[in-house]
Amino acid sequence: MLRTCARILSPLATVAVFAACSSGSTTLTPQPTNKTNATDVSFISGAAMSSNGEIGDAKLAIATSANTDVITFAQLMIKDHTTENDALDPIGTALGDPPPTGVSPAMAAVTATLKTLTGTAFDAAYINSEITGHENNLHNNYVPELSLGYNTQVKGYAGTYQPQVESHLTLAESIKAKYGF
Repeated sequence: MLRTCARILSPLATVAVFAACSSGSTTLTPQPTNKTNATDVSFISGAAMSSNGEIGDAKLAIATSANTDVITFAQLMIKDHTTENDALDPIGTALGDPPPTGVSPAMAAVTATLKTLTGTAFDAAYINSEITGHENNLHNNYVPELSLGYNTQVKGYAGTYQPQVESHLTLAESIKAKYGF
């Protein structure tokens, strides 16, 4: 009798579990919405500060470097990161979390170091800082936002601009390889 009950109840329990899961009543990951979570707030701040740092260091590179590849890369950083900031600002502002206009202390320290260098030493330090900066931006900002972010607009922004940040990283790595920095 017990075996008969178990045989009948086991399939019924499985059906009940599948029905509950397929009805959408239980979710294991956050679903995008208009609300924000800590990941969204962190992303807005981190992505903006990263872009601000990229723009500032790129301006320094244009003024300091004589290497045409470094200068061309720096011009691209100004153009693309300005576009990124221009797209992020209204999103953060509408959510009550306007993006910062400054940089992190770590980025400020990199800029201070770059200001002391010239020639090939500057070029190498600048390109290497670009590699590190883009890697950090991807791993500390974009990857968490795309996997854990909650807000539809913020996630959309991250999805739109992650490929651009990845292409910057690839380009900086190619310049490093070309010149042996």
